[in-house]
Amino acid sequence: MEFVYCNCESFPLALVRARIWPATPKYPKLAFSFDLLNLFESLMLECQVSLKDFCQALKYYCPFTVSGQREIYPVLINSFEEYR
Repeated sequence: MEFVYCNCESFPLALVRARIWPATPKYPKLAFSFDLLNLFESLMLECQVSLKDFCQALKYYCPFTVSGQREIYPVLINSFEEYR
């Protein structure tokens, strides 16, 4: 997905303004919507769903690949901790 932004601000800041959380603070190649992170937080707090189980469910709900078949769990765990 292409993301167009103004060069007057950093790319990660532009993502956050668009309610998308970057997976890394510099030169992010992967990002997560605030809605997805909020959904996981609700499931974790109310239903005791682990992040690993959430990532497993995402594979069935919307199959995707991350950077050449990498698992999404290690990327999302760091991003979620920063987001919270």
